[in-house]
Amino acid sequence: MALMHYTARWLVSVAVVVVLLGLFARLGYIIAEGLSEPFVVSRTEVLTPVVHAGQSVKVTFSVERRRLCLATIAEFWIDRSTGAVVHRSRVPGGYAPLGAGTSTVNLAVPPGIGPGRYAYRSIMESDCGLTAFAYPVPDAAFEIVP
Repeated sequence: MALMHYTARWLVSVAVVVVLLGLFARLGYIIAEGLSEPFVVSRTEVLTPVVHAGQSVKVTFSVERRRLCLATIAEFWIDRSTGAVVHRSRVPGGYAPLGAGTSTVNLAVPPGIGPGRYAYRSIMESDCGLTAFAYPVPDAAFEIVP
């Protein structure tokens, strides 16, 4: 009788350990998922490398969206001859479907930026609830001619 009681207690203990290990493993996956980047921009292609003052610069970004998170874009327009930031702004990025793809945008050149060599630099800021991310996107270099 004592042996059956001991065996039953041992089986219950093993079952509790197995359940706890399963819960800890699942918690580990949840934490790892929460720490992963919501998207990666792997390439920037400038479709209009030379524009006239007042025109837009057309750029395609290759993006892999891994999680649904709200994004904001911090934009910096940089004079490539001096390295100075000549304009900065923030725009909402919103949501997009998951998966790999491209996003083509027309970037309106801010007023007051004259002829010269420039780079459009952006930093993607994502709010994923419990975690937030900020990472640079490859620059888009272009030239403005009169």
